[in-house]
Amino acid sequence: MTHRIEFKSKSGETEHGELAEPSGGGKSPGLVVIQEWWGVNDHIRSLVDRFAKEGFLAFAPDLYHGKTTKDGGEAAGLLQALDWKRALDEVAGAVAMLAAHPKCSGKVGITGFCVGGAVSLAAAANVPELAASVPFYGIPDPSTDFSRVACPIQGHFGKKDEYITPEKAIALKAKLEKAGKKVELHFYDTGHAFVNDTRPEAYAAEAAKLAWGRAVAFLKQEGNSDYTDLMGKRLSDIACCGVISYLLLGEAGKSPHKRIVAEKFIRDGAIRTAANYTAIASGNDLVLREHKKLLAADIPKS
Repeated sequence: MTHRIEFKSKSGETEHGELAEPSGGGKSPGLVVIQEWWGVNDHIRSLVDRFAKEGFLAFAPDLYHGKTTKDGGEAAGLLQALDWKRALDEVAGAVAMLAAHPKCSGKVGITGFCVGGAVSLAAAANVPELAASVPFYGIPDPSTDFSRVACPIQGHFGKKDEYITPEKAIALKAKLEKAGKKVELHFYDTGHAFVNDTRPEAYAAEAAKLAWGRAVAFLKQEGNSDYTDLMGKRLSDIACCGVISYLLLGEAGKSPHKRIVAEKFIRDGAIRTAANYTAIASGNDLVLREHKKLLAADIPKS
């Protein structure tokens, strides 16, 4: 069951939302769940519960601040009145709250449905702490600067959606790929809101089950993909982990040319302080594999 809690937005304002914790001990990835245009209602609370049962520390910030509706006209009005700057400020605060939670691994993703999908994508471009974004049938304002996206994205869309059409989703994918971002989209033979099991006219059980499984697997993969050094710094790029291992094991120090190659990989991976890190889990197979790739790199001769 979810329970309502207070949290601080990034700017320090007191906000509220629905939290559900996974069973068992240990630490779990965090997940921000963003509402449809109806608000944080029983359906959204049920999704938060389902994500908790999947092993996430799940939280739905209440972007409508207590308001919900079952009327489409009222929902359109609530969406029209949504302050997007404030919403993203609240999402950033929710991410920070989850990351600091004693049951959280420190990695936090985001997912959302309808308007929540749009918020999830906008957050990917504005909240760099996010580990992954999984939008369902939602796209933000075209002015969103997708070059700032700092996490992988997996999107879910209906082929028969009259609001968020496949063409719009494909255009979004092109923008993200042009900006060099990691993105995958999945399309289903459905209309809009096909995951909402409280709306029989929209719900598509088979597609919803398939999309849910894909989303959970993706969020778990990205939520557990980091390696942590003894200083507690998380490294999200496996290749860069290999470079750091390469440097710390002393290989780069044997040749200035090898150091140049290593430093190039560090710059490309946007990890500029790698040489200052202490030992990472260099016994991990993925790290060792990348380490071997570096050892085999084409090193120019002096």
